[in-house]
Amino acid sequence: MAFDLNRTHFSSLLPYFFIALLSVLSFVFLDSWTQRTEMARLRAEQQEDVDQMASRAMARLDAYKTASANLAAFGSLNPDELEQQFAQMAAVLSDNNPSLISIALSKDYVIEQIYPFEDNKAAIGLDFRTREDLLPSIEKAMSTNMPVLMGPVRLVQGGTGLIVRAAVPTNPSYVFSVVVELDALLHEASVPIKLDRSITGVRVDGFEDSVTLFGDADVWDISPQSADIKIDEATNLTIATSHLAEFEDSLPFRIPIAIVVLSLAALATLAVNYTRRLITEKTAAQKQFQSAIDALEDAFVIYDEKDRLLYCNEKYLSYFEKSADLLVPGNTFEKIIKEGVRRGQYEEAVGREEEWIKERLDRHATPAEPFEMSLDNGQWIKVAESKTAEGYTVGVRVDITELKLATMRAEEASRAKSEFLNKLSHELKTPLSVLIGNIFFLKSPHLLPSYKTLADLVSASGEQTEALDALTQDLAKRAEKAESSGNQLNKLVEAIIEYARITGETTGIESVPVLLGDVLDAVRDEYSESAGKKGQKIELLAPKVHVLGQPSSLQKLFGHIVANAIQYSDAGGIEITVEENEGTAVVRIRDEGKGISPDRMEAIFESFSQEDGSDTREFSGLGLGLAIAKRLVDIHEGEISVESELGEGTTFIVSLPKAASSA
Repeated sequence: MAFDLNRTHFSSLLPYFFIALLSVLSFVFLDSWTQRTEMARLRAEQQEDVDQMASRAMARLDAYKTASANLAAFGSLNPDELEQQFAQMAAVLSDNNPSLISIALSKDYVIEQIYPFEDNKAAIGLDFRTREDLLPSIEKAMSTNMPVLMGPVRLVQGGTGLIVRAAVPTNPSYVFSVVVELDALLHEASVPIKLDRSITGVRVDGFEDSVTLFGDADVWDISPQSADIKIDEATNLTIATSHLAEFEDSLPFRIPIAIVVLSLAALATLAVNYTRRLITEKTAAQKQFQSAIDALEDAFVIYDEKDRLLYCNEKYLSYFEKSADLLVPGNTFEKIIKEGVRRGQYEEAVGREEEWIKERLDRHATPAEPFEMSLDNGQWIKVAESKTAEGYTVGVRVDITELKLATMRAEEASRAKSEFLNKLSHELKTPLSVLIGNIFFLKSPHLLPSYKTLADLVSASGEQTEALDALTQDLAKRAEKAESSGNQLNKLVEAIIEYARITGETTGIESVPVLLGDVLDAVRDEYSESAGKKGQKIELLAPKVHVLGQPSSLQKLFGHIVANAIQYSDAGGIEITVEENEGTAVVRIRDEGKGISPDRMEAIFESFSQEDGSDTREFSGLGLGLAIAKRLVDIHEGEISVESELGEGTTFIVSLPKAASSA
């Protein structure tokens, strides 16, 4: 009876047992399915998070590229103000970007300025040509005129960084280098190191044998989700994030579906808040960008990758009044230009409209050097355009009306001066030529028919013949003195006119590659006779080197120096040698004359300056030869100096830029 009772009790519990077993099995199944489903969802969410981290980091890097391009654009428009404005521009950019630790400005590969200075002054004078790891990015920025991103690199301040470089297409070449601290950049991109349930890391393969640059290196051992940040064609930074193992073993989803719904609602709320934050940040960035552009003193415009107008400031609208209604977002550059030409907006297009439109569209499609443009209202502007990495076209317009008008007036004045000098040269040299020509007959009166008649009349008398011969000799001696003075006066007139002409030059010469040895050889041939009369010999030693210049001007330059050496030397040799340095050719002209006193060294290249300035001086002339030589050196963008000791001779040293063919 007891057994039956026990069996009945067991039977009554069996359904509960099965229910409990089924509940357990169901719970285990549902829990397992929930865990698998939730882990899959979490990994997808994790991938989205890491993609957004990479996207935000790229956006920050693109912002630094754009800022670097804007600095380069400013420099191309204002090369004379670039070095003076560098610190101010760098301060503005640095103050608004916490991850930016320094901005450097290099000139012809050498760092000349850096901001902030105190923390980075050790970098001043760094020559990138001595750094094989840095030189390729500098040369790439200079050859493409596009921002170049490189890294990661170890920073002298500690840590790891990236560098954005942008070149200024001028001569000399300037390059901006914007140094960004990697950790700060990733913090700005909201890349966490470690959360309650996950860890994050950033690495680049092969970087100094240390793969992890940021975060926790253990992330790579826990099946991470990852995304790449593209640095250049060969380098990617990889961001990875992974849930911790203990979190995977204890997923908190053994609760009713209502909690799941609440959890999904909470996740949706977080997603909405995150999206709203992104929208707010983007709107604020756009407002900040527009505010900065509107604050510029120059006109600014930007077109998208399909050449549609995105934005232009009020200054830009004021330049193009006839086309202002066309300057609205969405209109293409081609439509704006064609309609502007039809309305007469561009003065230089009148009479050649189709040809001008084609030239303007070609310049816009492939921006190069800045160019000048005249408008219908008489205004002149300088146009500078450049392409961004995304294909956008950024343009700046600068009012150069006053400068252009001043240049035109200067050119007109220069032409008037040239005409006057040519006329003056003719009016002075014509009577001089007649005078010197007639003096020739005074030196040789026997060539005159009247002299022959007179000689025949007095030939019968010996005394009269002797008197006539004495008169002839006296006339010849006085004619020689007159001829010498006439030739000297002729040279003085030529020197004065040449000096007036070159001192009035406002622009440089048209330089071409010139074989320096040929120029110096011509100078030696020209002055060898003058040197020989004083017992001097001109020796020349010149390797094959080309310089940038104008052959006739260079021959005059060295001719004046050699003539000076001959004048102030009584005997001995004049030695001309040429040396090659990096980027320059150095010509040394040494004489064995009396030398120059120390108190006259500084004034030797001044106009009308002579070693002996007294009325009884030994050597004649106005002292313009070396002044002309100095001016010709300046026009050729070279340098001239002198070394001398009294009684030991003088050496003139001329440095000229080499041509590419000598490199």
